[in-house]
Amino acid sequence: MNLDIVLESKRTIYSLIPNLQGLTGHDYFYHQALGKASTLIGLHHTAFIPHLCSIPASTEEWCGIFHKSKGNIKSLFSRWLEFCSIFKKTRKGNRLFFLESFTTIDYIAFIFAALFFSQKKDKIWLLFRYSLDLLQTKGFIHVFLFKLLRLKLKSDLAPLTDSELIASSLQKKLKQKINVMPIPHTEAREISSEAIKHARIVCWWPGQPRKAKGLKEIQELLLLNDKNSSKVELVLSKKSIMVIPFSKY
Repeated sequence: MNLDIVLESKRTIYSLIPNLQGLTGHDYFYHQALGKASTLIGLHHTAFIPHLCSIPASTEEWCGIFHKSKGNIKSLFSRWLEFCSIFKKTRKGNRLFFLESFTTIDYIAFIFAALFFSQKKDKIWLLFRYSLDLLQTKGFIHVFLFKLLRLKLKSDLAPLTDSELIASSLQKKLKQKINVMPIPHTEAREISSEAIKHARIVCWWPGQPRKAKGLKEIQELLLLNDKNSSKVELVLSKKSIMVIPFSKY
């Protein structure tokens, strides 16, 4: 999939966040950043969120539409109606729907709504944040419904994830390339080059370093043959096991 498709004229990105509760986690800040980035490149952005969620006073681009799911058949039907309503309300123009942090009920409801109401020019991104192998069905339902929607949308349906491990597993199940899109958990801040000259860079990694959380990339950064790399220190918990050829932690 070519992610440059979002640069097409007059496209609107619709963030679908059915389980947003507040500022905890990445969801709010992630989609807020997506909205800012969209504006910078001349795109429109709208986020559909639950009616009841504790976030700062939002603009008209953040629309309350979802109700809390109770995880039953009634909730599945209600969620389907909510997604159908979004497809109907936004039927004009070029649309890109971005669904992430979804439950199985959200996923099923969205796929069926898309099967009924998605249009020819629509693009859909689905960001999987958990391994389907962890589910009781081993992801059978997810894979079947994905392939069903792919028959309609072809290459305009794009599976994404924030983990190389999940991407590898998904690729085998869906039989197509999975794009990895890391999710930042902090705001990007500009640091002056003058400050970097003198400062020590201390990277604190609580918990167990894992491949899925960027272990390989951190190791490569520590081994860079660069004068600034000597200022980098990696602080790990005592229980961590991490092998690096020379001591920088």
